[in-house]
Amino acid sequence: MALPAEDRSGDAGFRAYRIAIIHAANQSAFVFVALLLVAFNAWDWFVDPVHAGQALWVRLVGAVVVVASGVYQRRADRVELAPWIAKFRLLVTAASISLALALLDGGFLVGLSGLVIAMLGAAYSSIDRRDVFWLFVPPLLLALAIMAIAGIDRFVFVNAACFLGLTLVVAWLLAGVLEASYRRAFILEQALLRESRVDALTGALNRRALEEQGKAAVALCQRHAQPLAVLMIDIDHFKDVNDRFGHAVGDQVLCAVATHCSGLVRESDRFGRWGGEEFLALLPETDRAQAHALAERMRQAVANAGFEFGGDVQRVTISVGVAGDIVPPAVDVWRAWVAMVKAADVAMYSAKEQGRNRVAG
Repeated sequence: MALPAEDRSGDAGFRAYRIAIIHAANQSAFVFVALLLVAFNAWDWFVDPVHAGQALWVRLVGAVVVVASGVYQRRADRVELAPWIAKFRLLVTAASISLALALLDGGFLVGLSGLVIAMLGAAYSSIDRRDVFWLFVPPLLLALAIMAIAGIDRFVFVNAACFLGLTLVVAWLLAGVLEASYRRAFILEQALLRESRVDALTGALNRRALEEQGKAAVALCQRHAQPLAVLMIDIDHFKDVNDRFGHAVGDQVLCAVATHCSGLVRESDRFGRWGGEEFLALLPETDRAQAHALAERMRQAVANAGFEFGGDVQRVTISVGVAGDIVPPAVDVWRAWVAMVKAADVAMYSAKEQGRNRVAG
């Protein structure tokens, strides 16, 4: 039961970022697509009043399917389906427009612009430039198949095919511009996310991130009836270090202690700076005895390290408080988290009172 990662870097993260944007955009875009699909029937009446009524029915059926796809996608647990629903929606839209134009006299000669406009939407519904082809090619082939089956004049067919081919090129170029813009926004968002959740001095998680991860850990451990442990770690006599050797040395000590302690936790654990000279370790699927053993290894690692400052090798120690238990399902997540941190803090102060450089709890 691993905790969520702090950020989502790399191409997989970007794809998840784009899928979330596509899902959010499609929450309301499907209504606009449906209305636009039906609105083009006004042009049908101008082109061929005799058959415009038949074309309207085709467009209405397509609009209903588009709306149904949008309603289906509204649920939050269907975010991952957003790109596929976008592909399906474009396919339905292209099919409806193509069938409507096939019913009109000269429909593909004078009404092709509506199909081109709809197909350009592929650029806005694609994850990246590669995805444009998966969005665009099936509707393109379907439109060409409908024209061929309808027996469209060869000149009109070639003209439409050329226009749609050029539309694919434009959509691909537009998707490239959008992808570059979204990638810059994604990189900036990830940088801001890291800055807001990482302690600038030690590189460990900050208090805000620890509280977010702590609540998530409590909820998961409640759901799976797994133990959860918290370690509160405090550097002994840290004020004396700052007073005697200066804050620059104090910063070095903070970074070194963070490195020694964080190097002992598992990938599924979380370690961060709680504030001042205090650090906190969040240990899912860890009972009190296991947490106590880890805390003791941390204490020994720091005590045996030896810190070079003040012209000599100085000894730095830590006091660690341990709290851990299985959180009952009925307990509020936030209250359970606060209570666990408080218990670890009380245990840490108990270790201080017992002489420091020890583990309590």
